[in-house]
Amino acid sequence: MKNNKGFTLMEVLVVIMIIAILVAIVIPNLNSIFRYANEKLDYAKLRNLNLATSIYRTEKGTEGTDIFEGINSDLLRMNKLVDEGYLDEILIPNLIEHEFVWNISDQVWEIEVND
Repeated sequence: MKNNKGFTLMEVLVVIMIIAILVAIVIPNLNSIFRYANEKLDYAKLRNLNLATSIYRTEKGTEGTDIFEGINSDLLRMNKLVDEGYLDEILIPNLIEHEFVWNISDQVWEIEVND
């Protein structure tokens, strides 16, 4: 009596084919999953940016005024928050088409989508 240990070539090929089919199903969805995650991360950064700005406004007593008066660049506005210790670093969106912009009339940061 022969004691065959291991798998036959056919069994190995079937397993490889099943794995290949599963990979073919998953790979196309990865791009959209990463994009969704980066979009959510950008909105979390936006929330933190507005929170830091709100704390700055409250501590400096600048309610109802433009807290960045005289600063014309969004990068410089963010840099002011970093210099004053309200942010650890300048926040950069993960998605290329997103940009954090300061809305002067509403006094909040927003995400601007560039097409």
